[in-house]
Amino acid sequence: MQQNSLKQLASDRSLWRSTCHRGAETLKTSLNQKRATKRAQRHQRAQGIIPLNEQHRCHLCNKVCASRIGLHSHLLWHQRNNTELINHLIWSNVFIDFDGLL
Repeated sequence: MQQNSLKQLASDRSLWRSTCHRGAETLKTSLNQKRATKRAQRHQRAQGIIPLNEQHRCHLCNKVCASRIGLHSHLLWHQRNNTELINHLIWSNVFIDFDGLL
């Protein structure tokens, strides 16, 4: 808008108010549309970010990890809990065999 036209609008208070309100509504609508567009783009990106890669599969329990470092961390967990895992596997086989005998 030109400065002269602003002075003309300001001289008529009701016209000035309606012009300001229309401008504010236009700005608000424009900002809301931009936010909605950005939000939709964000959600589209977020949905497709993490496809699980089959090459990061644990050979002990078949868990699929999202990254190589995640698999490394998971394997460290197996090392710490190795005795518990072995005991679980041994006892589960014993009970399976025992159930088969009855």
